[in-house]
Amino acid sequence: MQVVSDLCGPASRLDRPWTAVQAAMIAAAATADTMRAVRAMPGWPIEIGPLAYAFAPRADQPGTGALLVAPQVPQLSAALLADAAELLGEFDAVLGPTTGAGWWAFGLRDPAHGAALRTMPGALSSAGALTVAALRLGLRVAMLPTLRELANGADVPVVAGHCPPGSEFAVTVAHLSRGRG
Repeated sequence: MQVVSDLCGPASRLDRPWTAVQAAMIAAAATADTMRAVRAMPGWPIEIGPLAYAFAPRADQPGTGALLVAPQVPQLSAALLADAAELLGEFDAVLGPTTGAGWWAFGLRDPAHGAALRTMPGALSSAGALTVAALRLGLRVAMLPTLRELANGADVPVVAGHCPPGSEFAVTVAHLSRGRG
């Protein structure tokens, strides 16, 4: 499993109504919960790196599927990831869209298709673009559940409500919300 890393950018979207420090705390908690879910996946190597290296050929694991996970999906669970991995056994690709134009997960059974995706301008920029690109390649795509995107500060309490009990994100949001009132 490969985790897409863009750990700094999304915090700036959360700055209203949160302060910059609170937004950074919220973004860090979201990343921590995402990594917790990813680490709970047995049997998949975890790689953290920039999107530019997504689906790069791997000499040590040729022909193994790859699943990219967005860095800040605190409501993510190991069960969702397991479902995505299982679907890669039946389909060429899996895609988990968000409520915005983005995606929380994208996987390929054969990572070699990633090279073709990288040559298509904007293919990895949104769920819609990924779907069109995958279909152009003739891939069979399974859709994963749509998750709420952390597009702005107003999304924070809603996403926190979808997190597992005791998640770092939910606890952080609750703590910061008490301090605001």
